[in-house]
Amino acid sequence: MRLALAVSAGLLGAGSPIQVELVEEEVALVRALSDGRTTTVHRRELPAGTREGDVISHGVRDLAATERLRDAVRERLARRALVPRSEPIAPMSAAAGRGLTDEEEK
Repeated sequence: MRLALAVSAGLLGAGSPIQVELVEEEVALVRALSDGRTTTVHRRELPAGTREGDVISHGVRDLAATERLRDAVRERLARRALVPRSEPIAPMSAAAGRGLTDEEEK
């Protein structure tokens, strides 16, 4: 049975949905969505084509749950108004000795 290692470790219940956090050559780090606990599994125990961020339920990729989780993350990031800056922020020590220019105040 897929995910047998994770289930036998007692960290993930049978059928408990997990999210794949990190995929490396031979192992993957997975997190139980029920309680957030993580464990490492052999990559061969995951369904073929599994990528980071995928949700696995009952040993198969759950594409609908994966998309819901990605939507929730996008929504949370949008609420936090994380906008990438196009220019680096000046170190505090460089700006400490002078006032802000009109352009910097905008």
